[in-house]
Amino acid sequence: KEGLSMRDGKMVSIKNDTVTSMNNDITLANGTHVSTLGVCELRNGSKINLNDGDFMDYNGVYVPSKQ
Repeated sequence: KEGLSMRDGKMVSIKNDTVTSMNNDITLANGTHVSTLGVCELRNGSKINLNDGDFMDYNGVYVPSKQ
């Protein structure tokens, strides 16, 4: 999978099986704004705080952790 994830309290970007630290906020294809702190602000104004293991793909689809 490619997208953004919270790992050990830090946001990471996953592309082509390469994991890198997320250094800047990003806006996804559907308009969702994701901060380096793991706060995702959806286009409708609601917010999701990513916890360890949570994932959001680059299209803005949220996948919670399966803890």
